[in-house]
Amino acid sequence: MSTKGKRFLFIDLFRGLAIIKMIEGHVFRALLFPTSPFLKSSFVNFIDGLTGPIFLFISGVSFSIVLKRHKEDFLKLNKKFFTRIQRIIFIIFVGYWLHLPFFSLRKTLSSNGDVMREFLKADILQCIGVSLLLLQFLFLIFRKESLFNWVVLTLSILILFSTPFVLNYDFPIFPLGIESYFKQFPISEGYLSPYPIFHWSAYLLFGYLTASVFFSLNEKNKGKLFFIALAIFGITLYFMGSKTGNLFASIYGNSFNFWYGSPNIFFMRLGPIFIIFSFLYFLEKAFIPIAGPIKTLGIESLHAYWLHLVVLFGSVIRFPTLIKIFPKLSFLNTSLVFLGLTTFVYLTSYLWNKLKEKSPLLSKIVLRGSVAIFLIIFAIRKY
Repeated sequence: MSTKGKRFLFIDLFRGLAIIKMIEGHVFRALLFPTSPFLKSSFVNFIDGLTGPIFLFISGVSFSIVLKRHKEDFLKLNKKFFTRIQRIIFIIFVGYWLHLPFFSLRKTLSSNGDVMREFLKADILQCIGVSLLLLQFLFLIFRKESLFNWVVLTLSILILFSTPFVLNYDFPIFPLGIESYFKQFPISEGYLSPYPIFHWSAYLLFGYLTASVFFSLNEKNKGKLFFIALAIFGITLYFMGSKTGNLFASIYGNSFNFWYGSPNIFFMRLGPIFIIFSFLYFLEKAFIPIAGPIKTLGIESLHAYWLHLVVLFGSVIRFPTLIKIFPKLSFLNTSLVFLGLTTFVYLTSYLWNKLKEKSPLLSKIVLRGSVAIFLIIFAIRKY
């Protein structure tokens, strides 16, 4: 079965369900009473911790799809190449936009160190963008897909097993905006960089590798066999991660932190991702009756991610947000807010998707015009 021209529903479902889970996690942690047993559940906390890795993983899968379909465009410095680079840079731009402390370039640049640290820390969109740029330029250098895959696998392993050392290394020669991509600042100082490229980019790289192997085997009608093996491997990875803490602690010494950057927590998250990915492949048809909204959220994941954060937590463009409108809520009321926000995000995602389908030119004008207006006001506004 050829990959070209085919859209795999289970991949869109995976991304869409991750968006829904992300909205749920953010809403409940922002609005639910902190004494609620729901927030103290170790199972809930573990599942919440899978959302970011899933987004990274599925971004790698998407890169593999585009590479399979448009390989020649990855080898030429043509219009399509620079359009793709522009889209990736836009992802990074949105990540920094969400961190902006003030709606003024002058005031932002004159901010103290603490404010700039918060602004420049690497979040998930920055990690996705930088990792995709890395893949793009690596393929441009190595050019052959088989060689490129070996390079990505080697890089993934190096990132995974060097992370405990990198996160604990001081980078005095790097400016703050670069250092945040290599280091998770101490939580005690309030400067946690949530998604430095060590080890988070490895989820994206393994997503690419997983999809690449699947597409190759799927063309030989071995897709089902691949996902059976992937699910078994996922179970193995999880238990390997949970049982080898002492081993890795002895290897890394003082650099070892089980919950931050260890191979253990990586395996314990990547394993369930493999399992969920496999189950969605086999249960794809069962989702067909409700696939439409989930698929739309998956396709418009960047819009959905940006919008739910702005509505829930706010942005530099000040307006009432959910955390300001609502005090701490009961489980039932928080659930209602979650359903309402998810519905709103879906409806806007649906409308934006239809606008792009029916009038691509108008959608580009709306997006680029909005960005241009914001940047102009941001540049000239004093405070």
